[in-house]
Amino acid sequence: MKNRLQTFVIARHAVLWAALASTPVMAWADAGTVLSLCLDTHLTPEERATRLEQRGWRDTGAAAEALATALTLTQLSAEKPENWERIYSQSTERASTTSFGTDGFLAAPGGQHAVFFTRDAAGLQTCLYLGGIVDTGPLVTALDGSILRTIGEVTRIRGDGVKSLITAHGMTEAGRNMFTPRLPYAMTFTVVLDRQPGDLP
Repeated sequence: MKNRLQTFVIARHAVLWAALASTPVMAWADAGTVLSLCLDTHLTPEERATRLEQRGWRDTGAAAEALATALTLTQLSAEKPENWERIYSQSTERASTTSFGTDGFLAAPGGQHAVFFTRDAAGLQTCLYLGGIVDTGPLVTALDGSILRTIGEVTRIRGDGVKSLITAHGMTEAGRNMFTPRLPYAMTFTVVLDRQPGDLP
């Protein structure tokens, strides 16, 4: 009986490990993974996108919604929540009429993470990330010495990373629920790299 039980347990473990082995590792990735990709100066925007596509990220057609959220989070005054809905409305209208980064937009399975890999008007490589939770740990590490500031429902941090400028904005769950409809993402960060070899002049 004991031997049969051991055989059964071993067989179950074998099935479990086989299933895990066939599952893409970290298929969705997280804020820290995306930040690492953004800061890797050996990659082009297209190569960064390929790395996430290999993890199951796809263009879901929700680029305008993601961009509207990013524009909103970067403009909010914590002391004036009465203006938030107006800012969100204006950001939504602006996002629907711009082509910013639409070729480089990807979203994770489940829709909790999204990113734009593109270049700004000066040709500098740019990443714009959005996440469903406020995960500032990787940013605090990358911006060693920068101060994380929280006022009311809004959190911000910015500073110089390695060969980069990083800005991040976050919103509590209570803050997200103050929007109608609810704000799709809780956090955004932008990484603008210094000029790299091969960047546009």
